[in-house]
Amino acid sequence: MNSMIQSVRKYRKRMRMIKSLIRNRKKVPGAVEALIQAGKSYMRR
Repeated sequence: MNSMIQSVRKYRKRMRMIKSLIRNRKKVPGAVEALIQAGKSYMRR
């Protein structure tokens, strides 16, 4: 139960990071590639 809560917190933190990346996509070149890599590494876990 506790580990589930921790994983949810990690997931929320990651989602916030991804949302900020999407918001800054126009400004930051290569953000899409980083986002794809982060998504792949997350799905592996």
